[in-house]
Amino acid sequence: LAGHYMFSDFCGHWLRTFKYTNGGASKKREWKVPDIGQVVSFGEDGFGETYIVGDKGVFRLTGLAK
Repeated sequence: LAGHYMFSDFCGHWLRTFKYTNGGASKKREWKVPDIGQVVSFGEDGFGETYIVGDKGVFRLTGLAK
């Protein structure tokens, strides 16, 4: 996920990423994630692991499938 922009929709329950290159979005991807509820924030720990904060808890992004 390095160099990618991650975003979600509070009501849509989806997670997407893209990379901004040459003035546009490339490498667009929608990720399949378990039911984490409504996404309210993202975070990163000291080891570079990415987390999603949902209304059902805090989840580490690992082993995501396309």
